[in-house]
Amino acid sequence: MTQKERMLAGLPYKAWMDGLPEESMENAVRVYKFNNCHPEDTVCAERLIRSILGSAGKNITVRAPFHCDYGKNIEVGDNFYANFNTVILDVGKVKIGNNVLLAPNVSIYTAGHPIHPDSRNSGYEYGIAVTIGDNVWIGGNSVINPGVTIGNNCVIGSGSVVVNDIPENSIAVGNPAKVIRQITDEDKKYYFKGTAENIAKFIIQNYQYSTVITDNDGAIICRSVVGGYPDADNKEVMADILPVLLKYQRGEKFTELVFEEKKERNYYSEELNVPVTGTF
Repeated sequence: MTQKERMLAGLPYKAWMDGLPEESMENAVRVYKFNNCHPEDTVCAERLIRSILGSAGKNITVRAPFHCDYGKNIEVGDNFYANFNTVILDVGKVKIGNNVLLAPNVSIYTAGHPIHPDSRNSGYEYGIAVTIGDNVWIGGNSVINPGVTIGNNCVIGSGSVVVNDIPENSIAVGNPAKVIRQITDEDKKYYFKGTAENIAKFIIQNYQYSTVITDNDGAIICRSVVGGYPDADNKEVMADILPVLLKYQRGEKFTELVFEEKKERNYYSEELNVPVTGTF
């Protein structure tokens, strides 16, 4: 076997033999050209990134700078998005599915070295494949280590170091990354964190609105003048809105939470007739 064949088979290999340095240098030139593309020349950028990757689906976006060893050992699916400073050490195969998002400074490592210094100093290294499924979001500054498989529909929290496989539909965070919970249909209701407390704080900090809760027939069951307070922990305001949000989160018979523009500070005017500006 050549050293390249050993490398791609996950066996110990020597990176300075059998044409591997030349392949790496050829890729380094392509990466340099991509990273120095003019930001407005999107046609050139797409052509260059596709010349780097082994295969790529439809609608891919890679933000410069991007770095990899060989490039041809990387496969990405449709709707792939890699934010600034993605690093992929692809001495082993890296297979990434459809609809995958990489936040800034994500690193995917297939490369490794022996633990014992005598073995490590021999010059042998290895590459173990990494697989990332469909619909995965990996948070910023996360590291994916050799041999890891991340299942479909997973979220990896920012700053995580993933050393073990992550089962599908999981949220995993930490160093080493551990599964903290499963993703369920309940998560469809929320775009940020998904707790009533956080939603209430977001409303209080960012909106100066009257809050209106309606039932399935459109009848108003709660109307509260809240919002625009710099202190998100304002106990009086939280006491006003939080119970309603908690009921909504539990799935009780509330169809929508809407915000109507607040014209008066201390009361709700029946004369107001403004469009809905937000819906939970």
